Amino acid sequence: VRGRECSPLDVFYYYKKPKRFFKSIILDVISLGLFFIISGFANVFNYLNSVSTQIVENSPSLTAVMAVLLVAAWIVSALFTVVCYIIFVHYTFLAYGFNENLPLGVYLPRMMAFSIKNFMSTVKLFVGFIGWAALCFFVVPALYAVPYFLTASAMSAKWLLELEGSKDIIC
Repeated sequence: VRGRECSPLDVFYYYKKPKRFFKSIILDVISLGLFFIISGFANVFNYLNSVSTQIVENSPSLTAVMAVLLVAAWIVSALFTVVCYIIFVHYTFLAYGFNENLPLGVYLPRMMAFSIKNFMSTVKLFVGFIGWAALCFFVVPALYAVPYFLTASAMSAKWLLELEGSKDIIC
């Protein structure tokens, strides 16, 4: 809100000006594209899953071993996807939300470096919300937990940016 009166119409803030809208679309495409490409290529589970049936058909005695390997590959892939999200997506969108007046080329490189520098702080925030995420299995708690997580993430980013001295990002 940045010192203004809050309104429900603020949801449409990025649709008001074409320049702001297209800048956000370009940032979304680049950031999410990097996220999906890198996390997709590094998805060990998909690779192992595609060859697991052939391995088990050729050697049925490896069924239990393959099951354990698939579970381990899924855990590794899930963790790597979260790491990619933190580096490529999380702070990039928050920084753009704080200050959309910076040049487009500033957000992704600076926020990737910022994400790597503050990686453990972000992991602690994510771990703190594991219980809330588990409750979202029942869908209704997501109406509370998702906005709560997004607000906590924004406040965390704001304070981390201020501690780092990035006054040009925080308006």
